[in-house]
Amino acid sequence: MSKRLRADLALALCSLLWGATFVVVKNALDHVSVFIFLAVRFTLTVVLMLAFGYRLFRRFEREDLFPGLRLGCFMFLGCAFQTAGLQYTTPQNLASSPARASARKNKN
Repeated sequence: MSKRLRADLALALCSLLWGATFVVVKNALDHVSVFIFLAVRFTLTVVLMLAFGYRLFRRFEREDLFPGLRLGCFMFLGCAFQTAGLQYTTPQNLASSPARASARKNKN
């Protein structure tokens, strides 16, 4: 199998998994609030990062803290707005909105 084909298949798999998460999140929001869902999601992420990426945290330096917190806040806000938006629209609309915005920008 060529590198190009493997890369294309990997990209297709990533797209499939990314798109499927919108449906899963929409269904989860029928049972819990946005912020409880995000708290569980981010807590699970921290636990997995500590379990599998502990070597990276040994090299952590104090000057990395502020930029990391800023990036984390932007990441959280993006996830919060996107997840909250899923309560009011369908997964198809939310997942395709970045592509439509890009198409409109390139059209002009």
